[in-house]
Amino acid sequence: MRGLSIILALGALAAVPAPVLAQHEGHAMPAPVPPPADPHAGHTAPVVATASPGPVDQQAWPENAADAVWGESVMAAARGHFYGDHTMVSQKIAVEQLEVLSGDGPLLWQADAEAWRGTDIDKVWLKFEGEGNTDEGPDDTELQALWSHAIDPWFDLQTGVRQDFRPGRDRTHLAVGLRGLAPYWIEVDSAVFLSTRGEVTARIQAEHLVRITQRLMLRPKVELEASAQSMPDLATGSGLTFLTAGARAGYRMTPTVEPYVGVEWQQALGETRRLHRAAAENAGSVRAVAGLRFVF
Repeated sequence: MRGLSIILALGALAAVPAPVLAQHEGHAMPAPVPPPADPHAGHTAPVVATASPGPVDQQAWPENAADAVWGESVMAAARGHFYGDHTMVSQKIAVEQLEVLSGDGPLLWQADAEAWRGTDIDKVWLKFEGEGNTDEGPDDTELQALWSHAIDPWFDLQTGVRQDFRPGRDRTHLAVGLRGLAPYWIEVDSAVFLSTRGEVTARIQAEHLVRITQRLMLRPKVELEASAQSMPDLATGSGLTFLTAGARAGYRMTPTVEPYVGVEWQQALGETRRLHRAAAENAGSVRAVAGLRFVF
């Protein structure tokens, strides 16, 4: 039986056509194809340099590092040309207050103006203040001529002379002060004065612009004065002498013209207050004001 099975198998094989056998001759199971190589294999993401949150190392990054390559004199000349080409001279004239005030007697007036010309670093600065009444003319007028130098982005150091024009009571002063912008956008103007008579006085003003709308402005202002000695001819004692506070609401008709109304309170302090009372003068007052502010 076993021999018969072998014979039948051989016969079946012989019955298969030769072309069919030829089609599969030498065929085998194909080998698996490897995946294509990753073009980014071995690559890493670049490291992005970020700004250091800490202070700059002045030794690693000196302020004028190019001096070490080109020389200090060459780079100093180059910086001079750069600053000269990028320095702009500007100017401004501003009448901050030109107003009339209510009073018991004649109509009072008051003026406060300034003008300057120069660069962001150095300016020539003029300041004018005056007050009086319509019947007798100016009672107290002051003019300052100052050199102003920026000591940081916010404040200027101002030095110069101040001349007071008072009937029979003129004074000439040396003036040294600071002017600039304090935190919360408060404009500060302070100064110490030394007169030719050896009198030392001081004054500080603070003003804040509040924009109620694009055109409606409110300007509260405070001024404090002091003296190191008594000045009987000016009815001024030593220590704190005057405190003035007020607020003016203006309507900006144009970028340069702003009419306003407001109120101002002034009070003599300390020894000055006693001198005013002894002379039967008012030591304090509250006055309504109306005026105009404009700039050029």
